[in-house]
Amino acid sequence: MNNTDTAQFLRMTEAALFVWMRSVANKLLTNGFIYFFGCFFLQCWNNTGRVCGADRRDG
Repeated sequence: MNNTDTAQFLRMTEAALFVWMRSVANKLLTNGFIYFFGCFFLQCWNNTGRVCGADRRDG
């Protein structure tokens, strides 16, 4: 590979990584948002604090 091939390859890799990271970040943000608010409302609804397995370590 000469330098222009390497530069083009790096640009393509960077673009692909950016698109992949953006899609992963979108999934994580969406799922995290739903998970957080679901847990929050469930905790308020049940008033137990044992939703989401937050206190699972005490058995």
